Amino acid sequence: SRHITLAYFEKKSTVDYIGVVQGYPVCFDAKECATDTFSLANLHPHQIEYMKAFEEQGGISFFILFFSKRGDYYYLTLKEALFF
Repeated sequence: SRHITLAYFEKKSTVDYIGVVQGYPVCFDAKECATDTFSLANLHPHQIEYMKAFEEQGGISFFILFFSKRGDYYYLTLKEALFF
């Protein structure tokens, strides 16, 4: 008979997913964009730093970008995100 009526984040989160996929440590963050362009300013510094440290320990990190206007998904590695 209980249900959640209010939820909010108390602090900045790292990424949307942290886990193991087929034996590989993986972390990723999903971003959605309603326009045809995506601003890299939406990749937050605390997320970038977390992902860098994750990769330094042998993990795989990436972003999934969803362009809702077109219905397109893109896979963006951390290295690709830092290159731009």
